[in-house]
Order: sequence, then structure tokens, then C-alpha cells
Amino acid sequence: MTLIEQVASQMGMSLLQLSGYLNISKSHLHMSKQGQRSLPARHFTALLAIQEELNSIEMPASIALQPEEARQLRKRLHKLQHQYFATQRKLRQLEERYAKLYLQQQWIALQLQRGTNLTTRQQLWLELQQATLQRRLKRQGAGAIVRCKAYMEALGSEVILLEAALA
Repeated sequence: MTLIEQVASQMGMSLLQLSGYLNISKSHLHMSKQGQRSLPARHFTALLAIQEELNSIEMPASIALQPEEARQLRKRLHKLQHQYFATQRKLRQLEERYAKLYLQQQWIALQLQRGTNLTTRQQLWLELQQATLQRRLKRQGAGAIVRCKAYMEALGSEVILLEAALA
């Protein structure tokens, strides 16, 4: 793990947030992380100072859990892990379904655009299918995917907290 990645993870920041903190572009920071560009000296020294400061902070001793509390936390952790993986599977299904609907919509739009050989009945059927797909895309589209990702992130955060509490 590079110094950039260590500092970002210790501060709980993404690379975008760290680049904003250091006042450099995300692409510059990314290329520096990969060794394609050198990091300016002032930014490198700032990263070193941040890392030293973070390493000097003493973490409080963990609180000893009673056996019953630990059992309840493990039970909750297993339940959350199950929910996380179920949500991950649901997200994959939503993304696949959205991609299929989008491809169908594109195909229908292309057929309607080329529609010189279509009968009136075929054209009406394609227009009806297009309207139906548009409704389904709105209902099952990007909003559902974003909500599912947000829920998955919340579950992931809670899993991390419980794992830390049990460690």
C-alpha cells in the first residue's frame, strides 16, 4: 500500500477527498499513487506529516465485552453479513435487468427509426412496447440501483463497526 493510500484510508477519505485536501487534481494524485508522476515536495511532506500525526494518536483500549453481549453482537454481525450479500446479489440483478431493458429500448427505437417497412399494426405495437419499457426503466432504473447501493454501503459500514467491536 502506498503512502497516499495509507493516509487516505487512515483519514477515512477517498482519493478525491484527499486530492481536494491537498489542493491537487485527482488525476495527478492517482498518477502519483501509481508512480507515473511525482508528487510535489510540499504535498509529499504534508502527507508524511499527516501520517506521523495519525500514527502518534493513541487508540483507546477496547472495552471488554460480556459473553452475552459478544454473542448478541456476533448474531447481529452474521445477520448483517447475510443482508449485505443478499443486497449485493439484488444489486447485480437490478443492474442486469436495467441493462436488458435499456438494450430493448434501444432496439425498439432503432426499429421505429428504420420503420419504413413496418405495417401500422407493427409500428403501434413497437410504440406500445417502447412506452412500457420507458415506464419500467423509470420504476426499476437508476433510482432503485442508487438506493440499493446506499443501503449496501450502510450495511457495510455497520458490519465494519461490529467487526471492530468484536475484535
